[in-house]
Amino acid sequence: LYAVLDGRVRVTLLSPRGQEVSFRDQPAGTVVGLLAAFDHRPRSASVVATEPSRFAVFDDATLKAAMARSPVVMDAVLGHLTFLVRQLSERVFEFTTLVARNRVQAELLRLAREGTPAADGSVAISPAPTHAAIAARISTQRETVSREISALTRMGLVGRKGGTLVIRDLDALDALVENAREADA
Repeated sequence: LYAVLDGRVRVTLLSPRGQEVSFRDQPAGTVVGLLAAFDHRPRSASVVATEPSRFAVFDDATLKAAMARSPVVMDAVLGHLTFLVRQLSERVFEFTTLVARNRVQAELLRLAREGTPAADGSVAISPAPTHAAIAARISTQRETVSREISALTRMGLVGRKGGTLVIRDLDALDALVENAREADA
């Protein structure tokens, strides 16, 4: 188990053909390697530091002893596992029901939830993810992401300010995704 003390990491898988699939970026204060600590199977994904990072490493025996001694540790581990299951369930639903442009919108919403809100209601995502990075997270092509971000920019919902992606109208972006979900129902 690796605890991210400083920095940020990206959890990814690489297909046999070399296609990268990104699951999530994790900031300091989170952990990776939890599944392997419990089932002793090979890792299910790779982790790459996206900025300078520092880690604490725990073996499975240390983790399990800490969980047995401390309800707080147990709650944190269960909370993280619950988060992973919910996140993966949501992504499977999106892959199954949403077209690529709506998956771009949904990913921008996810990123905005981790961003910095401004007084005007906009949210800054810094540093702005590349179109290729977004494409890897939602199983589409970089060009699709570029087209959709351009369309959202023309609509006034997103914009760029230097190296920052700004979500200008979170409610309108959320409405686009919800309408797409409802149209599928």
